[in-house]
Amino acid sequence: MWIRLHYPEGHNQMILAVSRILPARSLRYIFTLGLLFVYLGVSFAAEPLRVESILASPRSYAQHDVILQGSVVQVQKTEPYSCSKTLCGPATVAYSFTLQDDTAAIEVIVPCSCFGQMFIADGERATVTVSIRIIEKDGLQPPAVVGVAHDIRASRPQ
Repeated sequence: MWIRLHYPEGHNQMILAVSRILPARSLRYIFTLGLLFVYLGVSFAAEPLRVESILASPRSYAQHDVILQGSVVQVQKTEPYSCSKTLCGPATVAYSFTLQDDTAAIEVIVPCSCFGQMFIADGERATVTVSIRIIEKDGLQPPAVVGVAHDIRASRPQ
């Protein structure tokens, strides 16, 4: 779209171009929404992996987030170590559990929860998003493979 400004005789005419580009703020919102939809689409489309796959090739999954699904056993409180008790106060709790599917089992760690309770119990089925960690210690062969939980979705056994 062009706008022609008319001036009195003797003055030069000026032609301005009006851009149809959206303002930067609108473009940021559109871009952010697009990224959100892509992220949600990827996260919902991801299929749970089998624990056996992780344990067969732990280095290929190390430091990656994966989704696991199975039964929860051996839930136990542990000492919080990834957050400060000053941040969450006396409600700070940490715990671990073993997640078993039909192929194998893996330890899952919840290093810090500010809600003062464990959100999982023995016997529940769960879908867990974890970051795979390999813990190597002197004399520990093979190295321990654990999952650090980011998201836990439990369902009662039926």
